[in-house]
Amino acid sequence: MKVLVVSNIYPPYFVGGYELGCCNLVEALIERGHEVRVLTSTYGVNRELVQPPIYRLLRIDFDRLPSFPKVVRKEAANQRHFRRLCVEFVPDIVFCWNMSNISLSIAAIAGDLKIPVRYYLFDNWLATCELDQWFQYCRLLAPLRPLLKVLLPRLRFLVPEAPCPLDGAIFASSYLKEVAHLMGKEITAAPVVHWGVPVPALPEVTHSSPASMLYVGQVVPLKGVHTVVEAVGILKEEHGVSSISLTVVGDTGFDPEYVRHLEKLAERYGISDRVRFTGKVAPQEVGGYLNSHGLFVFPSAWDEPFGISQVEAMAAGMIVLGTATGGSAEIIKDGVNGLHFEREDCRDCARQILRLLEDPELCRRLTAGGRASVAGDFNFSRVVNDLERLLEDSRRTTTGRMAGSGRSTTGTAPVTKAEAGDLVQCATITFHKVLSTLILACVRLRRKGASEPAAAGITLFITPGDASDLILALPFLRGYAERFPDRKLIVAVRPEVVPLVAGLPIIDEVIPFPVTAPAGWQRMTRGHLSWWCYGMRLPALLSGKVGTAVSLGWRKDAAGAAGATVLAALKVGRKIGFRDAGDGLGRQVLDFFVADGPVRRYPWSGVAAMNALFASLGVTLDSDCLTAVPTGMDTLPDEVAEFVRSAPGPVVVIAPGGDSLCCWPVERHAEIGQWLQTEYGASLLILGLEFDLRRCHELHRQLPAGRKFLLAGPMSADELFAALSGASVVIGNDNCFFYAAALAGRPAVGIFGPTSNDRLELGGGRQQIVRTFLPCSPCGCDCLYDRPRCLDGVDTERVKRAVRGRIFAEHYGDTLPSRKEAGSAEPGYMPPCTEN
Repeated sequence: MKVLVVSNIYPPYFVGGYELGCCNLVEALIERGHEVRVLTSTYGVNRELVQPPIYRLLRIDFDRLPSFPKVVRKEAANQRHFRRLCVEFVPDIVFCWNMSNISLSIAAIAGDLKIPVRYYLFDNWLATCELDQWFQYCRLLAPLRPLLKVLLPRLRFLVPEAPCPLDGAIFASSYLKEVAHLMGKEITAAPVVHWGVPVPALPEVTHSSPASMLYVGQVVPLKGVHTVVEAVGILKEEHGVSSISLTVVGDTGFDPEYVRHLEKLAERYGISDRVRFTGKVAPQEVGGYLNSHGLFVFPSAWDEPFGISQVEAMAAGMIVLGTATGGSAEIIKDGVNGLHFEREDCRDCARQILRLLEDPELCRRLTAGGRASVAGDFNFSRVVNDLERLLEDSRRTTTGRMAGSGRSTTGTAPVTKAEAGDLVQCATITFHKVLSTLILACVRLRRKGASEPAAAGITLFITPGDASDLILALPFLRGYAERFPDRKLIVAVRPEVVPLVAGLPIIDEVIPFPVTAPAGWQRMTRGHLSWWCYGMRLPALLSGKVGTAVSLGWRKDAAGAAGATVLAALKVGRKIGFRDAGDGLGRQVLDFFVADGPVRRYPWSGVAAMNALFASLGVTLDSDCLTAVPTGMDTLPDEVAEFVRSAPGPVVVIAPGGDSLCCWPVERHAEIGQWLQTEYGASLLILGLEFDLRRCHELHRQLPAGRKFLLAGPMSADELFAALSGASVVIGNDNCFFYAAALAGRPAVGIFGPTSNDRLELGGGRQQIVRTFLPCSPCGCDCLYDRPRCLDGVDTERVKRAVRGRIFAEHYGDTLPSRKEAGSAEPGYMPPCTEN
């Protein structure tokens, strides 16, 4: 069988297990007598390189949506290379692995050439295939589709109707298949083939103690390494266990800031000598680390597609301790072949490590269970057999072959025409670069004449974001006011959130900032006209001359761009905001509007962003200050205060949010509310701001009769914090009420969608996030679908588990023996709130 394998990256250059697995499968197919060619990108070599059977020819672009000329040039080259290799090799089947950031049209071209296609899915690229860069522009240019379909095929350039065919999918885990189904993909009949490792590849060894811990993988926040570092610190501080060591094997260059955070964390706990970072190591060296350690930790904080490193650790005879997130839950069976702990719960992790240290028999049982799992369910020979059979079935059942399709098999004419088409593309790109350079020169001239001598007495804070950004900024603004009591603070905010800050003693003046978010703002190099106009007329709205202007927009979204544009239009002594370290000219243009400020990183929590920004202003806040917002029931209307005080059971705040596009469906909020009323006798306080009125009223209408109270409309920050202070738990949609609950010192469950980053670092571990992890989320509300499917993928059962866990944690605190004991309490029991 002649197999053409397509992968975006291929070893020896790799990012994770997806690429390594592809390489292992290719080698196994070749050993079994199949003829294989690999078509991959130039990643790692940065030039076209052919070393049969590996063809490094494809172009790869990691930008979410590059410029149109750049995408056209990439797509033309990739389609041309694929067609040419198909002509030369005449494959029986095309086997696609990771197709992210190259060209999904390759699969459609294979179908056009009557070649069967199969995909092996180790992540969610098929579930979100609409994110393909060329398909995005095809959708944007939908009115021109008839013309494109006439012109481009003459250059053998495919204009797809859909991103790629959905039949032919093979999933590495049931979780990945479930996510694809939630994203609306018709893949019901698609098989699931769990990945595996060669059983005899690693010698069986006996590990005497789990005190030597090992992590292997990417060193980034979503992998949760910080949880293990904190767990080791807790074991030393609270249990006197100082013999534990942690070795972190993985590339530390992806997120150096995160690595520095881990080092500072270890230093704070006094365990710097017990935590070692090796940096990136070759795949063949990993086996030595597995054999020299006793406990393998897999602390992932996101929903893992699968988790091949856990299987490799089991094969090496190691004990596996990890979070049962996503596909990894299909590998680790708690108490059978490993142990679970809750994601980002360092105390739960510490408890499980202590349990292993004190129970050698449990360690032996888990080691044996892990090896049995590898021999049975995760055996590489079984994987190769299953995939080989599926490829053979597809080849046999496909009618027609490329040679009989009526298409040219010489490939000379199509390739020549495509190369000629590149001349037009190059001319277009050159024009784009010249225009961008001219715009950049104008921006520089504007910046040179934009400043005036500083007047230190007034500081203007521009808050172009929504209520969540304003809530997050409040403790930092308070810190700034305390640090510089002689300075006047003026805040420019959206009109709808003015009531939140009006009347706060730390703010001297509030002015409205009407932000518009036009379509396509991301590709603007000059900002929206309304932003410029506002910035130029802003001085007339102020009561004095501003010395320092600060934009608090920390995300790369319309609000962040608006804040930077307003800074450019202002004539002040000092301009501070977030800057990009990006590699694209258009991406950096707005940076010339900002004279000073931290460089924006991703992923980055709002707390880390605000800390970095205010540090440039001379203000540094201790983490304890972030929960020191004074609260009290006296600021609430009498009827609301009485409703909270007289509640016979727990008071649960439900904040459904206001933007229907970015919010969890009201029907699901109502289901959660009814469950709380029925099972726990909860009193429900439906909370919302002025722009949340419609959804709050709809939720109130859908809830059955019982103890419920609607509190929605304009309110001050003090009223908001007071309403939250009496809650046993707060259920909020997205950031605003999640931040507010943390600042009010209340536990919260956040149902996160497209606008929320993965890490918030608020609430001291009392907050829990429920979200569907997709490669496109968070997107800053620039959703590429008809509605955010990341929210549709959150079902009510997950939220119920999170709510139950938060309230049990509040009742038992750190004395909670285990999650199982908490879950064994009678179903109708929920501890009442002990604080008001």
